[in-house]
Amino acid sequence: MQSLIRHKFFIIGITYLCLLSPHAYADTNTQQAGYLPSYDDAKFYDAGDLKLYGVPYQGGWLKGRLPEKHQLQFLGKTIKTTNDGRFIIGIPYQASALLNLVHIKQNGDRKTYQINIKQRKYKRQYIDGLPPSKVTPSKKFITRIKHEANLTKKVRANISNVDGFDTKFIWPLKGRITGRYGSQRILNGQQRSPHWGIDIAAKKGTPIIAPANGIVKLVHPDMYFSGKTIMIDHGHGLVSSFLHLHKIYVNHGAYVKRGQEIGSVGSSGRSTGPHLDWRVSWYNQRIDAATLVPKKQ
Repeated sequence: MQSLIRHKFFIIGITYLCLLSPHAYADTNTQQAGYLPSYDDAKFYDAGDLKLYGVPYQGGWLKGRLPEKHQLQFLGKTIKTTNDGRFIIGIPYQASALLNLVHIKQNGDRKTYQINIKQRKYKRQYIDGLPPSKVTPSKKFITRIKHEANLTKKVRANISNVDGFDTKFIWPLKGRITGRYGSQRILNGQQRSPHWGIDIAAKKGTPIIAPANGIVKLVHPDMYFSGKTIMIDHGHGLVSSFLHLHKIYVNHGAYVKRGQEIGSVGSSGRSTGPHLDWRVSWYNQRIDAATLVPKKQ
């Protein structure tokens, strides 16, 4: 089995494919707790017909291009490509240290590659002072919560063919990072599921911009947990969600461009103060928004 690993990235941007036995994998593949991977950690791979770049961390992503009529399979699924062969893959939150990619050529030949995935140690995040109803909703809110969850699932399931996913992402907001992807949340002393977004604190009313081109697929004035919410489809499975907004400046179905103002910072929904919770998903996989943008805001 062939394996894709990084060599030194030269200024001219050339990298090479080398062979690596899975048994050569070292303990250093686990990242220290608290490290926030970013686009600055991107690696480049060249396997001939299969070319990739991306952030190979748990919660990261890989982009690439295939020749015409070639296919790529990942996690048992055939990856959707643009007309000229471009694609994106989201790496699961708890991905194993070696992930397989199956390249199927036009003539049917199959070749399996392995990608080294950096393992992460996620921190715990303690949030106190929330209204008890927001930590453990009463039965009367369960129907509403399920309905809102179905709305977001439908957005992730109905993906467009736009190619905003393949543009360079920018930060939607500049501010202090107060919450990170993957952190185990302890709400009012009660353990909850991991946090899937990156929280950026800023003053109420601070403008929020679109990090990349896409189509607005959901505008909601008041979700139980996330308050005023926007979801933007960047194409080919990649969707951004913007939570706890104060105001929304876009309409459902609108095409937005990178850098366009879409809303403002608020504290609606389950929130203890004004901030943006920016989340990104690839189909049903939650990935780390921070890996799409440079470390420096």
